Amino acid sequence: MSKRPQHFDQLMGLGIPKVVLDSIVEEYRLHLDQSDVNIENIAKDLTEEQAEDVYWRYRFAGQVSTNLFYLVNLGSQDIQSIAKKLKQEAAHISQAIEKEMLSEEAADWYYEPGSLRISESKVTVDKALMGFNYVGNPVWVFHEGKPQYLPRLHKASIILRKKSNILEVRSSSYGVGKGVFRWFIDNTKLLGSPLCFDKNMEEQFRRKVKKYTSATVDIPEGYYDDYIGRERLYARTNEGKRKDIRLSLRFQELVKNGRLSIAYATLDLMKDMEVSFNLNARLGRLFFKAYVREEVLDAVINIVEKVYESVGGYPQKSLYENLRIPRQEV
Repeated sequence: MSKRPQHFDQLMGLGIPKVVLDSIVEEYRLHLDQSDVNIENIAKDLTEEQAEDVYWRYRFAGQVSTNLFYLVNLGSQDIQSIAKKLKQEAAHISQAIEKEMLSEEAADWYYEPGSLRISESKVTVDKALMGFNYVGNPVWVFHEGKPQYLPRLHKASIILRKKSNILEVRSSSYGVGKGVFRWFIDNTKLLGSPLCFDKNMEEQFRRKVKKYTSATVDIPEGYYDDYIGRERLYARTNEGKRKDIRLSLRFQELVKNGRLSIAYATLDLMKDMEVSFNLNARLGRLFFKAYVREEVLDAVINIVEKVYESVGGYPQKSLYENLRIPRQEV
């Protein structure tokens, strides 16, 4: 009987769908009949190195929501040094808890909303993947038979890339994502802001995508007389297939006077490969309905950053205004 790879149990818990398992079998040239394709058989057939590779390609990816933030000079920093500092900051409280060395005051500090506790990470010279448990605001829950006001833990992950000024915080909650971002800048002393798509950036990004199949456009005050709000647009063929909403005269009229807020976008990444995701332009937030791997997310973020660079980035003034940081403190 062959020895199980170190990441066997972790792979079993990823919940990778069948269509992705088929691609893993093909990529690693595993000799499995179609009826035998499941994560258990795949994990048994992978080598130690292959199992680790698959694990980290999907550990923080998959069907994921990601929040994008821009940080000044992040791309010139050493990823490994930043990751080491963050892990030390997040870990020293965890170690104290495990050793039962925390005073009552320190324990209260740890459970303060906004603190983090590290779960697992992988750091190389090119990329850092770090998972955390983020302490959210306390909520009333039943614990040991009685109601208690306890902090709520959220899972989140930080992704850094070499020579990139974009920080990714993957979390199902935008509020958690922004909380992790604030913790990050507090500990790195870097200046940053949510990577919201302004009108100019969204227009440039719209030219990069293959299509928008739905869109929500915010209508500003004064447009359509006294009507203020937003309008949602969908486009389908007679056969029910989704059409490119950008070709709609209605969409063109709305974005000319208003601002795109949400869209379902499709990007061509490479030959015979495309990816679709929900874009929240106002928040700089992406949601991938399909189960994607790290390389796909890397490619999408790279395109977003290139668009950002093409429009000149954010004026420094807006970064100060968004963070409310006095100029003399930076």
